[in-house]
Amino acid sequence: MDIKYTIIIPHYNTPLLLKRCCMSIPEREDIQVVIIDDCSPDAKKYLQEYSYLKRKNVEFYINDTNKGGGYARNIGLKFAKGRWLLFADADDYFVNGFEKILDEYYNSEADIIYFNIESVYSDNIQQKANRNMGKELLFNNFKKTNDSSPFRYLYCEPWAKLIKHHFVNNNNLKFDETKVANDYYFSVTTGCLANKIDIIDKKIYVLTLRKGSVSAEFGDTLEKILTRLWVYTRVQLFMEKNGYIIEPMRIRGIMVLLLKKNFIEFVKQLYIIHKKGISVTKLLYQMFNIKYMN
Repeated sequence: MDIKYTIIIPHYNTPLLLKRCCMSIPEREDIQVVIIDDCSPDAKKYLQEYSYLKRKNVEFYINDTNKGGGYARNIGLKFAKGRWLLFADADDYFVNGFEKILDEYYNSEADIIYFNIESVYSDNIQQKANRNMGKELLFNNFKKTNDSSPFRYLYCEPWAKLIKHHFVNNNNLKFDETKVANDYYFSVTTGCLANKIDIIDKKIYVLTLRKGSVSAEFGDTLEKILTRLWVYTRVQLFMEKNGYIIEPMRIRGIMVLLLKKNFIEFVKQLYIIHKKGISVTKLLYQMFNIKYMN
């Protein structure tokens, strides 16, 4: 049977949460589940200990070294066989019956189909969390304006999307192999390069809020902030090159965070940003203009 959907899941050291994610996906022959373990301490024992990894449509691979979610997703892409790609984080999961929604749009001519999400606390999935507020705003604005373009550059995560496999291959699109923000550039470039996108206000994915996750520790170290700034700078340059002039600039928030963390490094990065062709004058104006302050 031809594979309709390949779901790629990077994983590190949360096998019980991975089980929740994996078990939310039906054991259908036309759905390929590719799990890339990023060298968890006990990963070599998982196949013996966790029966869900032996489901007929699940493939489980282990990286030799820990290189982050972006590297794991790129490995997953090498094993993908489906016409459509989906991505999930191991601590999230899909809503009941999501595959029936996917089937409704299987023959879509779009390169990317954007779906809505829910958000709950990982340790108490009955309690709503607030990680989906940005997506709700996107969908609400779309209802009012029918303008889908903001999804291209503001839906900055790979999950809850159907992405044509051949579109990714034809454009040689890969994830950044960084420890943080490894999905941002991929998400924006796929969105901006897609010839056609569809917006479907149906929830297929549950985003969880979990202490200790990469997203929960957004900028707790200087190293993470600088890594994010490197990624955000690439996104900023890509968007400007492709005619997407967005205010405030994509790098504004991370530069505010850097300023609070380390003034000397902030000045150094301003010079680097200037050398790359980004307007420092515009950036500073937006950083200190009350209009853009939360």
